[in-house]
Amino acid sequence: MGKTRVISKGYRHGTRDKYSKKYRTKGRPGLARYLVNFKRGDYVDIVADPSIQKGLPYSFYHGRTGIVFNVNRNALGVEMTKIVGNRQLRKRIHVRIEHVRKSRCNEAFLQRVKENDKKKAQAKKEGKSIVCKRVPEGPKEMKTVTAEADDVESLVPFGSETPGASAPGVESMSQVALQSAAAASGSSTAKTGPPVKYGVSDPISLQEAEAHDLELSERMREELEMVFPAETLEGMEKRQGVLQELERLFHDWMSKQCVDANIPEEEIKKSTVKITTLGSYRLGVVHPGSDIDTLCIAPPFIRREDFFSTFAALLEQHEDVSECVPIPDAYTPIIKLKMRGVCIDLLFARLARAPEAEVAEQVVKEDEVLKNMDEKSVRCLNGFRVADQILRLVPNQETFRRTLRFIKYWARRRGIYSNIVGFFGGITWSLLVARICQLYPYYAPNQLVNRFFRLYHQWQWNWARPVTLCDILEPATVPGMSAFKVWNPKTNPADRQHVMPVITPAFPSMNSTHNVTESTKRILLDEFKRGFEVVQNVEGNKADWCDVYAPFPFFQEFKNFLMIEILAKSEDVYNKFSGWVESKLRILVMQLEIVNGMRIHPNPMQYDLLESDAEWPLGCGMFLGMQFTPDAGAHPSLQIDLRPAITSFMEVIMTWTERDANLGQFRLRLRRLAASELPLYATDPEALTRKRTREVNEGATKSRKTK
Repeated sequence: MGKTRVISKGYRHGTRDKYSKKYRTKGRPGLARYLVNFKRGDYVDIVADPSIQKGLPYSFYHGRTGIVFNVNRNALGVEMTKIVGNRQLRKRIHVRIEHVRKSRCNEAFLQRVKENDKKKAQAKKEGKSIVCKRVPEGPKEMKTVTAEADDVESLVPFGSETPGASAPGVESMSQVALQSAAAASGSSTAKTGPPVKYGVSDPISLQEAEAHDLELSERMREELEMVFPAETLEGMEKRQGVLQELERLFHDWMSKQCVDANIPEEEIKKSTVKITTLGSYRLGVVHPGSDIDTLCIAPPFIRREDFFSTFAALLEQHEDVSECVPIPDAYTPIIKLKMRGVCIDLLFARLARAPEAEVAEQVVKEDEVLKNMDEKSVRCLNGFRVADQILRLVPNQETFRRTLRFIKYWARRRGIYSNIVGFFGGITWSLLVARICQLYPYYAPNQLVNRFFRLYHQWQWNWARPVTLCDILEPATVPGMSAFKVWNPKTNPADRQHVMPVITPAFPSMNSTHNVTESTKRILLDEFKRGFEVVQNVEGNKADWCDVYAPFPFFQEFKNFLMIEILAKSEDVYNKFSGWVESKLRILVMQLEIVNGMRIHPNPMQYDLLESDAEWPLGCGMFLGMQFTPDAGAHPSLQIDLRPAITSFMEVIMTWTERDANLGQFRLRLRRLAASELPLYATDPEALTRKRTREVNEGATKSRKTK
């Protein structure tokens, strides 16, 4: 029959889809199409409108971009490039304005021109020279692939062997794969240090710091020194004098106790007494406002009860001691005092047997000294032993200290430095930094900060993957050691509840983060992620180091708060009651965490009331941010009741042993607040001070007028 359809050869053949309009845009164009102003040099897109027959361009030009070279009453002259074979031809056509749109192809260019002009004007005003040339994006950042030996599967041909036979060379290939994974973070041309091993695994990278890393580290140190300076030489001498005075007092008190207990003089002479330091002071990370964690090591015949009664009373009577608060019922019993303006946290450890060596500090480093010691003494003594182990397990102590100072200041500024409300304490931050130093033994501090944020943000936090500096030792079967409880989630079900385990290196190993909850874990991971992103910007010269530790805008971040005010009428009662409340605050956090529909954000900062309450001259306020989100289960009709959580917390607070003795002298207030109801002493203490000064001046003026 031949062809039954004739194929069109007209100008609009094959344009059914090309010229079709979107849904609800069919019909003739609106008036706005004709009111657009075009100028010569404008970039325009040719988009054929099939509803307008006049001036309809040929289908080849539909969707092309060109430059206006002529403007007529009803049409535009557009010049564009047309490729014909291997030639580029400049074509000029006239198109009616119904078929032309203003192009957005050069918007980014024009915006960049404006930004560069502003930068040049600012640089000229400051007398600087800048380069506005764009830098091509470099290759993607390197990635570290780590794998256990069991996770690497090598595929090799069996040859003539049976499928059930083991393939030769599989083990060696697995080792090669592991070595390649461990070396993935280092460049083939980078200088590497000699092979070393610190801790429980091989280093991730042996690469040494390069010149630009050392420069970044020095800049980091200089910026940190301006806002968070280290203790001066005079300050260190003052602290040494305080420690010597404490040791003298402790020795005199111990001698008197021995005489009262009729201890033979030979036994007293053989007994050694020692005041030693732990925590940040022993690690060498000291700043003018830091306290000194101090440990009193006593012989077996000195009782803990006497230490927290008679020795605490002796300290209170000392002329250089301005504050002295014994807290014997805490998980780790402590005496908080201030001597010559230096804050001291005083711990007590009672040895089970008198040391034979002259230096007690060396004796307590051995595990044998723990035999038959009571649990509280072991806990206090381990603070010293852990600090000593950390310094022995890091590759470079000076690099470790510089990195730790930065991380600690960052944690304080971001509001996540507090063990009492469920964040990390000082020992935990030290352990985390020490582990990074083990994995990158030759890195500079700036590189260690980068890896710190990246590794712990990506870390799969659970009880099966704890952070450890060395192998966890199980209790020996010898008498006196089997009673110690070591962190072991396989045998202790309670240890499996720890969400971010960081294990201490000294025996008996304990989890330093047992207070961390799911809420504080989420906050910590968010801060790790943010820290890594900002550090990347610092390394790319897009930010400064001060941006990393910029303070967390707590009162701007949330709209609802729970305010906790600790009030007292005397300094002695305030110090004791506030210490008791602080030690139990984690219970409130855990109770609020299980409330459906709400997320909480504890703020470890304590805000002085600045005498804002005339009835209670002493006090401080603490705040918890509350957020009601659908992710937490909140919806418009949900009613959230905080009373069960608060009631449980208050029941614990009311068990304070000195409650009846100080009845009417203390008070604890809990109140839900909106952001607009926050007290001035928290949001703007300077404004409150100015207000009180003005009120005092006005009162004085009125009294003079009355006279």
